Amino acid sequence: MQGYYLLGDSAYPCLENVIVPYKDNGYLTRNQKNFNTRLSSCRVNIEHTFGIAKQVFRQVYYCKLRGMKILCHVIRAYCVLHNLLDTD
Repeated sequence: MQGYYLLGDSAYPCLENVIVPYKDNGYLTRNQKNFNTRLSSCRVNIEHTFGIAKQVFRQVYYCKLRGMKILCHVIRAYCVLHNLLDTD
């Protein structure tokens, strides 16, 4: 998947398409700490979004990773349906 990146926590390895925080060995620079904070903030927002999706569309709760392509279609469909809902 060229041009796309996944955000991971420190449990994931740093790969070409996976962005993970810097390992905190006690010697992180200010820029590295700032990067970790911003990355964590993005991940929290994404996790909250999936939590909402699981509440509104129960099928997402039971969606298992059966392939990246299918999972991307399911998430895209959720986003379309979410945007069609009248939230006012």
